[in-house]
Amino acid sequence: MKDMLHPIRKPLFLSLLSLSLQFAPECATGQVYVQVGTGTLTNGANQSPSPYANTQPGSRLQMLFTASELQAAGMSVGQITSIGFDVVNPSGTTLIGYSIRMGATGASALTATWEGGLSSVWGPLDYTDAAGWSEHTLDAPYFWDGTSNLVIDVCHYTGATAGQNARVRQDAFAFTAAVQRNTPNPAVCTDPGGT
Repeated sequence: MKDMLHPIRKPLFLSLLSLSLQFAPECATGQVYVQVGTGTLTNGANQSPSPYANTQPGSRLQMLFTASELQAAGMSVGQITSIGFDVVNPSGTTLIGYSIRMGATGASALTATWEGGLSSVWGPLDYTDAAGWSEHTLDAPYFWDGTSNLVIDVCHYTGATAGQNARVRQDAFAFTAAVQRNTPNPAVCTDPGGT
C-alpha cells in the first residue's frame, strides 16, 4: 500500500495533547487537560488520516506535534497521562490490538519512513471508537521534556474491513504532520517499512 503523507492532523487532547492531552506538570499538583488544535476540518469516511481507520484490515498512523504548538496550547514539562481524539462519526467496528506509542523527535516534518524509538504507552487492546472525545488513559505515562517535538503512533490489525474510517476533527499544516498506511499486511504495527 502507498504511504499517505498529510499536512493535516487530528486535534489531540492530551491529559495534555484537536488532540487532547492530560498531563501532570512537574511543578504543580493535579492534572491539566490541554487541547492541541482547533479541529476545523474532518476527514471523509474513506479518507485519511484517521486514528481509527478501517478501510483496510490494518492501519498505522504517526502524528507529529511540534514543541512550539504544544507549548502554545499550555503544555509544559511533565507526565502525559492520557490522550484523546475528537470523533465526529465512529468507524463502527472494534479495532483488534489497538496500540499507542509515543516518543520525542528532532524531525520538523514526517516522511514515508516511520519515526523509530517510540515507547509503548497504551495497549495493545481491542478498542471500539465512539462519537465525541475518545480518551485513552495511558498504561505508562509519557514524560515530555517540554522542548522536544512529539510523535504519536497508533496502530491496529483487525483482520477484517468494515468499510469506513472514523471521521475525526483535524487541522491543516504547512508541513507533513501525519503519515498513515492502511494495509492488509498483518505485520503493519511491527514492520519497520510499514508496508
